[in-house]
Amino acid sequence: MVDGTGERYLLDDAWFPVTHGITFLAADAATCADVLVSWRGRATTELTGGVLRTRRVEGALPELLGTLLPLRTAYVTRYLLLPTAGARWTAMLDNSWRGSEAISDAGGMAAQPGGMRAVGVVDSPQTFDRRTRTGWWGARGVAVFDPDPSAKWGVRGSSVKVQVSDTGHRWELTEPDEEWPLPDPLDREARRTQDKFSRASLLRVADSLGIRLHDESFYAPDRWGVLVELVGGRGVPGRERTLAQAQAHEFPEER
Repeated sequence: MVDGTGERYLLDDAWFPVTHGITFLAADAATCADVLVSWRGRATTELTGGVLRTRRVEGALPELLGTLLPLRTAYVTRYLLLPTAGARWTAMLDNSWRGSEAISDAGGMAAQPGGMRAVGVVDSPQTFDRRTRTGWWGARGVAVFDPDPSAKWGVRGSSVKVQVSDTGHRWELTEPDEEWPLPDPLDREARRTQDKFSRASLLRVADSLGIRLHDESFYAPDRWGVLVELVGGRGVPGRERTLAQAQAHEFPEER
């Protein structure tokens, strides 16, 4: 899949919505897994009775993404951590049927004890059709967070985002605040809201951080990753969904 500018999505969007939100963490995969389990582990056990365990997984990028299946509504049960080329970042994705909450996950990981700089990137095409109530709401955004024990929530940073409203009628803009650590990414002269933070702008921000967002070769260059998954327990809220079901929106009652 390409957008209106001819820019491609990761793996030609064969794995959307899984790849529409990715969190990038400035630490190695093992460290990221430890911080993630420390953050999510207790709440997961209290809710499900299970525990989060880590294991190494191997294969090409589509095979690694396949370890996240099945996707789930309501509650994430698997996270995939992938080393990236250059070893500056570890990419994190999960098995939510909507794609990961990359921006909030970035803030959460940065704020943990032992946390690291975290960047959340969302890049989702606008395919929502108001007549049929099918498709996906367009969204693109970047958040950059750094650990800061002196800050109220243990983290400093900000985000910029444009997204289609829940009604599917208009685009809405979230501007970065004074804690945004990079040059202003907005085109403040643009007339349309969605053009104030264009896809080209999003990709420029990612490139400036050393993130080749839609380059398949950037991810798991040595063909391995770390899977953090829920093991055991008495049941998990929500339902399992296939990738095809998520892509087709075959369950509108849970949209």
